[in-house]
Amino acid sequence: MIKSIEEGRKEDGNRSIADKIIKRLHDLEKRSFLLKD
Repeated sequence: MIKSIEEGRKEDGNRSIADKIIKRLHDLEKRSFLLKD
């Protein structure tokens, strides 16, 4: 049980990190798109 809980926490951490990276990429795309216009 303890091992599965720890693995779940690791997955949640990786997901939150991935979400942050994706959000930053989207923000950069929006900025570059606005700069082009």
